[in-house]
Amino acid sequence: MIETIRNWILCIIGTTIVCSVITALTPEGTAKRAVKVVCGFAAAIAMLGIITDFDYADYSLYLSLYRLEADETISDALQKSSQQTRFIIEEECEAYILDKANGLGGGLDTVSVTAAWSDEGVWYPARVELSGNMDSEAKEQLTGEIAAELGISQEEQIWSGENET
Repeated sequence: MIETIRNWILCIIGTTIVCSVITALTPEGTAKRAVKVVCGFAAAIAMLGIITDFDYADYSLYLSLYRLEADETISDALQKSSQQTRFIIEEECEAYILDKANGLGGGLDTVSVTAAWSDEGVWYPARVELSGNMDSEAKEQLTGEIAAELGISQEEQIWSGENET
C-alpha cells in the first residue's frame, strides 16, 4: 500500500521534472505551446496512474488493521484513565481521613483506602485499613464520619495497632 503511493508520487515528480526541462529547452512559439499541452497530458496521466495501479483489497486490509490498532490504543487509554481515576479516589479519601483524624486529635499513622468498581461503572471507596492510636471516642466518631461521608461501612473499616485510652 505504502509502496504504491510512494511509486505514484515518484512518477508525478519525475514527470514534472522531465516536463519542466523539456519546456525550458523548447524555443518560444508554437512548439513551446505544443510541448506545454503534451506535458499537461503527461501530468494528467501521471496523476491518474494511481487509479490503475491501486490495490483496493490491500487498501481495505490496511484500513482494517489501522482500525484495530486505533481501537486497541483507545482501549489502553481508557484502561489507564480508569486506573488513574481509581488512584486519585483512593489518594483523596486517604487525605480526607487523615485530615479528619487530625481534627479529632490525631493518632493515625497510616490509612489505606481501596476503591472498587461499581455496577454503575464508577470507582468508589469500598474499604479502608487504618493503623494508629486513637482513643475510643475519637475512633468511634471517625468511624461514623467515614461511613457517613465516604460510604465505607463499619465492617469494611479495618483497624489495627490500637491502644485505646
